[in-house]
Amino acid sequence: MSLVTERFFGDSRSRSIWQWQLVFSFTIVAIGAGVALLTPARFGDWRFSVGIMLVAAVTMATLCIPWHRVGSMPVLAVPVLDALLIALIAAGDTPRRCTCGCSRSPGPRRTSRRRR
Repeated sequence: MSLVTERFFGDSRSRSIWQWQLVFSFTIVAIGAGVALLTPARFGDWRFSVGIMLVAAVTMATLCIPWHRVGSMPVLAVPVLDALLIALIAAGDTPRRCTCGCSRSPGPRRTSRRRR
């Protein structure tokens, strides 16, 4: 008796991988829509924008990869990439703090000019 099971396109393992990725991607899209409505300036931070675009790219790759031909280690790369992208998005969504340790965010740098 063989303990190796044949994998085929559309098996439950393949569906599970891309279904969880789609759930994650839709959640990020919903968060991005909320941010666009409430604080659209966050899209000006490259980390936030690039993180959302990379989530879309990873999701498209997840849908294109033939998971029935891939071993278990590359499957682990998907949630690891998702975690790194969440960190990138969160870093882009975090306001900068003043370097003196107070809670206010730094404003534009002012230069003092002497009037003559």
